[in-house]
Amino acid sequence: MIIAGVVGLIVVGLIVSFSGGGTSNPNEQLPLSTWSAPASVLSGTAATSSGQVFVLANSGSAANVQAINASSGKVENIFAVSNAARSLAISATGTLAVGSATTNTGAVSFLSRLGVHHGVVAMPGPVLQLIPEVDGRSFLALVSAKKTASAVVVNSVTDKVTNVVPLSNLSLSLAVSPDGSTIYDLLSNNVVQMVSTVSAKSFTNFAVPAGGRAIALSADGSTLFELKGAPSDDNVAVINASTQTVTSVMPAPANCVAIAPSLTQPQLYDFVGTPRYGNVQLFAVHS
Repeated sequence: MIIAGVVGLIVVGLIVSFSGGGTSNPNEQLPLSTWSAPASVLSGTAATSSGQVFVLANSGSAANVQAINASSGKVENIFAVSNAARSLAISATGTLAVGSATTNTGAVSFLSRLGVHHGVVAMPGPVLQLIPEVDGRSFLALVSAKKTASAVVVNSVTDKVTNVVPLSNLSLSLAVSPDGSTIYDLLSNNVVQMVSTVSAKSFTNFAVPAGGRAIALSADGSTLFELKGAPSDDNVAVINASTQTVTSVMPAPANCVAIAPSLTQPQLYDFVGTPRYGNVQLFAVHS
């Protein structure tokens, strides 16, 4: 195991120091907690009910998933996954899903929290993102194939695809409502398209700040988070999901690659990854 870019969080009075992935502006809001993580982090999960944060790291030649204790910051488990792995999610029942992507193919693999593989489902193209569904068994995958995109719902118990929702070929990132009825689809033209998972039709669009790279929805569905900006100078727009307006802007660490809202608190996990270092930072959400 090689852990690169260890982040030191030292608080003496009002002095806080960081190395390897500090906030974009040191005068902005500081993280509540910071955990070291392996280099080349691509994706991660919020802390689970068992108190673990999972991260996916992929150097290009090898990939693994690491379970980090959210209290101590210690790595409790490491297990290898396909070097085509690009995305990670965990269900409420503790099933991990790893999405893989090559130039033309993709798959979703299911594992236990201890890394035991128990299923894989081929996808019609590269898997760019995974989101757990509220039923605790299913995951929604953003799949890109032949200049098209779709949201594919796959069941981790039956290892079968249960729904496919066509999306715009401008799709960058998805979020799904708590009841699973609505997909929020971030497009590259600075618009979020809301799509019904039942009718597979778009029913409304709204503009979001430019430069969006990823979105995530709070556990109660009230707040949409948009990671935006250049990797070296990014931040997170906090959007009221009902009024579809930006209520505040949060800092994000430089080289933030993914975000995940807390399941229980008004907090946001930010995942930092470069070929040299990685870490996880937790921020309070202010409306």
